[in-house]
Amino acid sequence: MRRGSESSDGCLAALPIAAALVILLARWLPIRFEFVPNDLGIVSLATLARYPGQQEMFWFAFALGAGTLLTWLFARAFRRAGASLRAVVGCEALGAAALLAVLWLPDAASALVCGAAVGGALWVASRGGPRHSEPVAIRAFPRPAARRPLVVAAWIAGAIGLALLIAPGFWLALWRVATGISDEQLTYDNFTFLGETGQHLAWANSILHGGFQGRDFFCLYGPLYDLSITGLWSLVGRSIGAYTLHWSLGRVLGWISLFLLGGSIVRRPALVLVLPFLLPWVQLRLGLALLGILCLSVWMRGRKLRWCVLAGLSGGVSLLYSQEYGAAFAVVAAVALVVRRDGRAAIAFGLAFAAVVAPLLAWFAAHDALLPMLADLVQYPRYMMAGYAKMIFPPLASSLPLAVSALGSEESLQLRLSYAVPALCLAALLFALPISAFDPRRPVASIREVGDALARDPARFSVVLIAFFGLLSFRVALGRSSLPRTLAVLPAAILLLGFAFDRLIDLWRRGPGWRGLAAWRSAALALFVLCGGFLEPPFPAQLVRKTVSNLSVLLEGRHAPVGSRHVLRVTRWVQLHTEPGEPVLFLPDDGAYYYLTDRPNPIRFVMGHQIVTDAHRREVLSDLSEYPPRFIVWDHDAYRVDNLPDELVFGRPLLDWIDRSYRSETRIAGVEVLRRIDPGS
Repeated sequence: MRRGSESSDGCLAALPIAAALVILLARWLPIRFEFVPNDLGIVSLATLARYPGQQEMFWFAFALGAGTLLTWLFARAFRRAGASLRAVVGCEALGAAALLAVLWLPDAASALVCGAAVGGALWVASRGGPRHSEPVAIRAFPRPAARRPLVVAAWIAGAIGLALLIAPGFWLALWRVATGISDEQLTYDNFTFLGETGQHLAWANSILHGGFQGRDFFCLYGPLYDLSITGLWSLVGRSIGAYTLHWSLGRVLGWISLFLLGGSIVRRPALVLVLPFLLPWVQLRLGLALLGILCLSVWMRGRKLRWCVLAGLSGGVSLLYSQEYGAAFAVVAAVALVVRRDGRAAIAFGLAFAAVVAPLLAWFAAHDALLPMLADLVQYPRYMMAGYAKMIFPPLASSLPLAVSALGSEESLQLRLSYAVPALCLAALLFALPISAFDPRRPVASIREVGDALARDPARFSVVLIAFFGLLSFRVALGRSSLPRTLAVLPAAILLLGFAFDRLIDLWRRGPGWRGLAAWRSAALALFVLCGGFLEPPFPAQLVRKTVSNLSVLLEGRHAPVGSRHVLRVTRWVQLHTEPGEPVLFLPDDGAYYYLTDRPNPIRFVMGHQIVTDAHRREVLSDLSEYPPRFIVWDHDAYRVDNLPDELVFGRPLLDWIDRSYRSETRIAGVEVLRRIDPGS
């Protein structure tokens, strides 16, 4: 190869062109969807707006399929042996210009500029060196350098320290448990506490009293989530402080999983220090899957069976903790095991996976709770597809051209991240496979060659697994298209960005002749990060300052939460006027009162907005009619999820039954206590 040239597979130039053409096709294709009402009775913002939710999966699949095909076609057109670096930069720059034109220019101008840029890229490629009649050789990704045990230990310690530094809530929670801060001091009169936190407090409290998910209460989370709360309670005592420690510890462990996986796929582990600047948080629900991918990655390097066992254990815990991310990891693990064709490893993974899952399922089965629990978990995807908690996914076509004036708004951030995250995962997947190696004249042989290359190249295969997991887990953001859900599925994409920056440093260090290419690609990646919105949600400096501030407050003894007088008044009234073990119904979404009053729930649903279907509404009405509680506590000031009116959430029959069967007993600010009318009166 002559100086200042390289063997280019054309993928990096093809990717933005493919993205631009996919967007144009989506705008021009005469495909329209009609709203189809669900037959389950599910109501959400999307169903009220008559939004055809089925179009999301179609366009998602269309973007993946068309994007892959177009990337392959253009990558093969751009393949060159010994192409000049100037030609490589020219093709990639023109490809980026095509995508920028489609995103930022008006309709007519965008198509014109895009077409000119694509034509220019093809012309530059035709003059950039001899074309390959066969695919470019699949070169191995640079492997992370072998590290001594002390270096690995220091790296792990650094990951833990960094996670603790950006987790200000962990220190407060730890202090509250250690000093025995009372539950009364930790109450708040808001939806975050009464609803979001309250549901888990209520579910864990039900488990303490012998309840089982599915049989005794309805829960959309994996069973291990709330079981782990009760496990912590058994160690440090039942308290709200212990729950907040559980939640905060989950964030810390999520960060640690991200840092460890990130450090394992790059040659410079210090790059993990950049990740908090691109990501606001990592949930343990996703972190467990990342930990499993880490174990698979280490196993692929040395084929030591113990790492496959650890991956199986992580997969079992992940599936039981969060079925969405756990199922995505199970698919990723299956791909890794199939490609490596290692029967012993597959058996080890399966046995370890079963060792976690089987005992819990057997325990549920022994208490007649297995089928109800599985039914809830299996039905959940169906509810999401039918529109449960659905919000309208931000449409890109009707939002173009992007407006500079809108940058900084939550709507613009949600729009850009919703497309940048899956686009980045798909781009990394196609680049790492690599897509241009597929030859249509010999499809089976091509697929076998790519599989063999992945099996021989753990560094490349790790990127494939992370990108594939990112695409699978993006289904969570499609289910409820809100900014928090999109941010929740960011970690895989952020890991891929870290890997890309690491590769750019390698390119820069190849010598002066390569630094122009490295500078161009660095600028292009930085522009993608900026335009995609990746720098807008994180606030690591504020988190560090908050951690320092919290530690200062704790050391000086100035941490003295006072709690909510209103919440305590409601709690004490119920405790004084009911007997221990007497069911009380709290509506619409004040689940924390089941924990605070230690009174059982007369129905399976802690949160009113989790009464999802007409069948659920009939079940609730039937249970209440057969065993009506003496008191119903109705919070008129409670936050209504997505501002959905009570009549749509609970149904008119249930509300009419409450009106007929109960009268007002007392009122504590916005909370009204209803007493059952004596049938004989």
